Amino acid sequence: DGAELMVEQQLNYSKTLGVKDDEGWGTADAVIVKGSEIQVHDLKYGQGELVSAEGNEQMQLYALGALEAFDGLAGDFTDVRMVIHQPRLGAVSEWVQPVEQLEAFRAHIRERIAIHDANPDARNPGTKQCQWCANKATCSALARKVQDEIGSDFEDLTTFNREMTEHSLSRRGHLDSDELAAAMKAADLIEIWLKAVRAEVETRLLAGQAVPGFKLVQGKKGNRKWTNEAEAEITLKAMRVKHEQMYDYSVISPTSAEKLAKAEVIGPRQWPKLQALITQAEGKPSVAPETDKRPALVMSAV
Repeated sequence: DGAELMVEQQLNYSKTLGVKDDEGWGTADAVIVKGSEIQVHDLKYGQGELVSAEGNEQMQLYALGALEAFDGLAGDFTDVRMVIHQPRLGAVSEWVQPVEQLEAFRAHIRERIAIHDANPDARNPGTKQCQWCANKATCSALARKVQDEIGSDFEDLTTFNREMTEHSLSRRGHLDSDELAAAMKAADLIEIWLKAVRAEVETRLLAGQAVPGFKLVQGKKGNRKWTNEAEAEITLKAMRVKHEQMYDYSVISPTSAEKLAKAEVIGPRQWPKLQALITQAEGKPSVAPETDKRPALVMSAV
């Protein structure tokens, strides 16, 4: 149909945003060029929250990179179609944006970058905007945000926890719901920051850089395995070890069985018999912000 498909396409939007080459790029799972439309597809294979393509800044940045990379390939484009695939959630989100509106988005991002470059304190750290940032471990704005969220200098969290506990116990013996809600709102951001800090410290130590107060040590050994499985099998047979003692057997998983059904190794009339034997546990209740699109569970008060 005249369309051209490019898979695992690296897109660089540094130039169009006026930033350094390594500060504006990403990889789209697929880019499709078809006439006056260019499509950017992103596969999200996790089982987290649903992600909408509409107004999605990541997808718009990818679209800018695609326009810059392929504008000369198929002439001028009028529209960009952004599609997010989440197969494990059974969801596909699609949004078509005229190129003119995407240019307005580009101008908006350039303005934000200029403000941030002129005043780093103007950055607005948060769970969503910091989640995939490569610089969050060393970002001073995020560090200050975390410090504000926990309400104390994070040089000594033990002191903070003790003071917080004493403060609460002196009043009523426990945190009330509003205090718990405030702490919960900060939890995701703090966890993201801590994970990034741990990774950055490890990276520096592995590179031979000193991080005061920390060192690398040998971790827990991995599981034992045969250096040569075939030779181990021959040796065990020579020792006359019984067949049922030599081998571990287990029935394939429902997922593997379904693959056999799709490959027609298991026939279409046979597959329903196996489906009747499959069970799947419901997901455990988990805490989510009220903005989450999943319906709230109704629980009885204890």
